[in-house]
Amino acid sequence: MSLPSDATAMSPAVPHGHEESSRLIPSNANPECPEGVSSTRHVDHTEHRARHMRSIKVACAVAVATAAIAGYAFYSVGVPSSPLAGVALDATTDDTATDDSASANAAIAGGGLSGGEHVRVDLSFTVNNDYTNTYGPSGTDYTWLHSGAGDKGEGTTKGNSRRFLVEPHRRTVFALQELPDYLDSKVAKWSLSAVNDYGEKWDAHRTFTGHEVALKVDHVGHYQIKVEMLSTNYAAFTRGELICRYVRREIRSLFDEDRELFFKAIGSMSNVHGARQGELEYGPRFRSLDYFVRKHLQLAADRESDKMHDGMGFLTSHMALSQEFEDAMQTIHPSVALPYWDFTIDSYVVNKTYGGDYTHLWDSEIWGPEWFGRTDPDNMTITEGRWAFQKISMAENTSSPDSVHNAYGYMRAPWNVNKSPYLTRGHKLCGLSAFEFQGFPTCATHREYVDDTYDSFYDWVWGASYAPHGPVHIVIGGTHNCEDDYMALAEEIGDVALTSIQKASFYTLKSAWRVKVVECPSYCSADTAQEDCTCHCPNIDKIADNLEIFQELLLGLNLATIINIEDFSHANLVKIMRMLCNTGTIPGDQLEAASPVDPTFWPIHPTIDRLFQWKKLQSNFGSEAWESPLGTNMTKYCQIGGCEGHHAYDILPFEVYVMNSDTRAFEYVKMSNAELLDAANPTDSKLPYVYDNFQWTHCDEIGVPLRLKGYDDDSVVSGETQSNHGPLW
Repeated sequence: MSLPSDATAMSPAVPHGHEESSRLIPSNANPECPEGVSSTRHVDHTEHRARHMRSIKVACAVAVATAAIAGYAFYSVGVPSSPLAGVALDATTDDTATDDSASANAAIAGGGLSGGEHVRVDLSFTVNNDYTNTYGPSGTDYTWLHSGAGDKGEGTTKGNSRRFLVEPHRRTVFALQELPDYLDSKVAKWSLSAVNDYGEKWDAHRTFTGHEVALKVDHVGHYQIKVEMLSTNYAAFTRGELICRYVRREIRSLFDEDRELFFKAIGSMSNVHGARQGELEYGPRFRSLDYFVRKHLQLAADRESDKMHDGMGFLTSHMALSQEFEDAMQTIHPSVALPYWDFTIDSYVVNKTYGGDYTHLWDSEIWGPEWFGRTDPDNMTITEGRWAFQKISMAENTSSPDSVHNAYGYMRAPWNVNKSPYLTRGHKLCGLSAFEFQGFPTCATHREYVDDTYDSFYDWVWGASYAPHGPVHIVIGGTHNCEDDYMALAEEIGDVALTSIQKASFYTLKSAWRVKVVECPSYCSADTAQEDCTCHCPNIDKIADNLEIFQELLLGLNLATIINIEDFSHANLVKIMRMLCNTGTIPGDQLEAASPVDPTFWPIHPTIDRLFQWKKLQSNFGSEAWESPLGTNMTKYCQIGGCEGHHAYDILPFEVYVMNSDTRAFEYVKMSNAELLDAANPTDSKLPYVYDNFQWTHCDEIGVPLRLKGYDDDSVVSGETQSNHGPLW
C-alpha cells in the first residue's frame, strides 16, 4: 500500500505534556497503500484537495495504526536490591536490524525529522525471562505493578506508557512485536533511564539497539524505558516503566539452578562464622547464619517474654528477619530471592496419594539429600546429603550476660540441654507421632486466613502464630529423650491423658522455665553425660506437700490446660509433676528459640507473609488496629511478661530494605511493627519483593478454593507474555 501524500494516521491521542515524546511518520512514507493511491509526495494544501483525499487518508491511516499496535499480553517477574551501576547489557541483538542503519542513526542523533505532514505509529514490545516463559505471568494480582504509570508511579495512565515487572540480576528479553513490513529492516534504539528517575524528561542512562535485546537490571526500584525507530522517512515510538522487584516463588517451582543457589547461599552463610571474614569476601551487607541464629535466640529465649512469638509482633518480626536474611543471601548470589514453602501441597499429596498417612510426608523430594535431607531415626540427625551432620555453633563469650546458650555452651535455648553437636530433628513428641499434635497445615487451614474468618488484624495475627505454620515446626523438630518416662505413667493416668501430655511436651518445659518453675543448668562440662545434665523443679518434694504452692506449680506448667486435673488424685498429679520436672526432655532444633539453624526454617515464614498479602488483597480486614476489637483494656499483646517486641511502637531489631515514601528510593532502615505492617501493604507495596502468584490449584481441585467470591478476578492481568500494549483487565 502507498500512503496518500497528505495522509495522517489515526492513533491514540498523546496526553498533555507528552507531545514532545511522539514521533511522526512523514507523509512521503511508503508502507504500500491501495492501488491507485500515489506514493509520490505531492504538496497541495487547497481545501478542495483536502476534501478529495479525506476518505483514502482515513482508511489507509487506520490500516497502518492497526498493524503497528496489534496484539499484546502480560507477564511479570521480580527484583534485586543490590547496588550496581545501572544495567548490564547482554550481547543479544537482532542481526537483521542493520539496513539503513547509517540514516537511522543520523536521524536518532539529530533528534528530528524533516517537515511535512506525518503519521504516528506506536510500537509494541514484550518483556520476558525464563520464568515467565515457563510459568506465565508473575505478580498479576498486584494492580499497582501493572497499571498505567504516571508521575512517581502513582498509577495514572499516560499515553501508552505501561509497567513491567523485571527481576534484578536476571536476564530479561525485550522484543519488538508485529512490526509492519516497512519497519522490519529498520534499526530499533532502546533507552533506559537511571534507577528512580521519575522525570517527564529523562536522560538515557543506557542505550542499545536491536529488535530483540537482553539486559539485566541491578537495582530494586523504578526505571523508564523507550524504544524508537527513526530514519529520514520513518519513525515509530513507545515507552514503558520497569518496576524492579525480587520474586519469591514456591520452592518446588524454582529452576534447579536457582534452588541450588539458594542452598549454596545458606551453606556459605553456615561456613563463615566471623563477620569480618564474610564482609571481606561478600561486602558489608553480609551476615552469617550464626548472626541470625544468635539474634533469634536472644529475642525468643528471653526469660521475661518471647519477643518474637506468642504475641502480636509475630508476623512483622519474622518478615523483618526473613528480609534481612534474604538481603544477606544476595551478597553471595545477587539474583536469589527467598522462596516460600506451600505446606498445603504436601498435605494435598499425602491425602490424595496415601490416604492421609502422614508418615509418607518424608517421601517428598523436599527431604531428599540435595534438598533438606532426611533424618536418621537412630541419632535424630541428617546423615547424607548437603546438610549431613550440620554443626551447631558454640556460643561466644559465654560469661557475658548477653550470651544465650545451653548448658553445654551450644547456641541453643537454655531449656534445651541437648549435648549433640549436630542439627537435631525428632519427628515425635516423647514417643507419640508429632502429626498427632495438629497434623500438617491443609488447604482448609490456610483458607481461614484468607477468607472472612478473621475480620480484625488482631484476631488474625494471634491465629497465624499457630495453626497455619506451627505444626511444621513441630513435626520437623519433635521432642525426645523422654519417651520412657512418659510411657511409665500410662497405667496410672490412662492413654487419653498421656497423649495430651505428650502433645504438650514441647511447650510445658519452655513455659515452666519462663515462669521460673523449672530451672536448667547453666553449665555442664563436655564429658557430662546427657542423663546427668537435665532441667528440674527445685524442691519438688517440699512443694508437693504444700497444696497452695503446688497449685502454682500446676499453673506454671499449664497442666490445667492440658488435662482435666479434677480427674486425678493429688498423688497422681504429684507423679505427673515429678515426671515433667525431672525428665530430660530435649526439643529438636526446629522447635526451640535457635530454630533458624535448621535450613527448613527459612521458607516457612514467607508462606505466612504470602497469606497475609492475599488476605489483604482479597477480603482485607475490618480493623487493622494494633489492639483487640474490644478495646485497649482487653488487648493481649503477648502470652507472658512485659510484651516487649509486640507493641505497635516497638522498633524491630532488623534492618529492612524499604521504599522511602518521599524520595521513592529504597533504603535500609529500622522500623516499628506498625511501620513495617504499613510498608507491607500489597496494594501499594514498599518492599523489595513480590510473590509469584496467589494460586492454589490443588486446593481448587478438592473443593477448598482460596481465591474466593468477592475478589474481582477480572482485575487480574492475563495472557502469555508481558507487553506494553496495556493490561488486559
